[in-house]
Amino acid sequence: MTLPVLQPLLGGPLGPYARRLLAPDTTGEAPPGTRLLEPETLRALLARFGTRYGDAPDIRGCASLWFKHHLAAWLVGGLAVNLLLDHELPLSLEDIAIRMAAGGETEAVHLPGNGKRLEELDANQRFAVLTEGHLAPLIGVLAKVSRASPRLFWSNAGNLFENVLCQIEQAMPGAPGLTAARAFLAVRDLSSGRPNPLFAPIRYIEQDGRRIRKRKVCCLRYLLPGLNLCSTCPLPSLPRISAP
Repeated sequence: MTLPVLQPLLGGPLGPYARRLLAPDTTGEAPPGTRLLEPETLRALLARFGTRYGDAPDIRGCASLWFKHHLAAWLVGGLAVNLLLDHELPLSLEDIAIRMAAGGETEAVHLPGNGKRLEELDANQRFAVLTEGHLAPLIGVLAKVSRASPRLFWSNAGNLFENVLCQIEQAMPGAPGLTAARAFLAVRDLSSGRPNPLFAPIRYIEQDGRRIRKRKVCCLRYLLPGLNLCSTCPLPSLPRISAP
């Protein structure tokens, strides 16, 4: 069942993402979000997810695409509520439960409640639950398990963050959280003094009279059989992969 706070989003283009944020799990079948911080749990999920790409797919590519699926299950809806409704959902890993699909990817996220109204928060505070409560701890473990750089996963998150922001700017240019979101992506260092891992994840270039959107970091999907570079890849062409 969808949370009441998400009702304003259900009839719009972000409705499919809002429907993946669910009321508390009463069955006990959905494991707590903190299970994703267990290396063995993550390895098992990545192994299950990777079977669609053959017997021994590159774990870095698998982890990157698994993480993209995971982000789609909660970050899009969480950002939409934040930016459009000035509302913060309880999306920290310690607060949520995860509904997993048979293939190992995140299908939906159970929240403990509706969260709270955002009140006078600067850009750092506004997105702290999303970044510090969920992204940072998960990326730390995922990078160790997959042996991929944390920059890869932060880039995946930043790409989606900026994409959602652009969609909302086009559809609702007066949305209350847009200024804070742009300010957050534009600042190099957080108020704590630490570098902002979501700083400027996207660059725009002029090409043949068109404005082209490009990621700063490749998502490595090309490492998996049958997949090519995505449309926003910063690489000019498909790299040659050396035989093992």
